[in-house]
Amino acid sequence: MLLRNINQAAGLCNGTRMTITQLGNGYIEAQIITGTHVSDKVYYLKSLYHQATQNGPSC
Repeated sequence: MLLRNINQAAGLCNGTRMTITQLGNGYIEAQIITGTHVSDKVYYLKSLYHQATQNGPSC
């Protein structure tokens, strides 16, 4: 379950449930299982998260 808003337009909001499909060095691939973006694949990159936390949230 996603615990923070990352990209509301893409369905990546608080409470979005996802299934992790791949874990790699520096990234996570997941498939959304709830909401209007069901079955969409999303990629969470460590470098983007690190940059967002240093600059403040984007949402």
